[in-house]
Amino acid sequence: MRVFIMLVFLIVGISFARTKKTVSDFEQQKCLPAFKKEWIEFDKMHSQAMQATVKRVDLAYGG
Repeated sequence: MRVFIMLVFLIVGISFARTKKTVSDFEQQKCLPAFKKEWIEFDKMHSQAMQATVKRVDLAYGG
């Protein structure tokens, strides 16, 4: 779970640094199925847990 949180922070930070635009938690949640296919380590992680993590990261960034 900690690795996933760190990845979400990293992805959001890189995205903001490149585009200077924020990414909403809803937009991030729409990408979770593709993320789980790409990162097979997270395939067994419950979707609701991943969505809640994305929401917490969004709130941490001031969303």
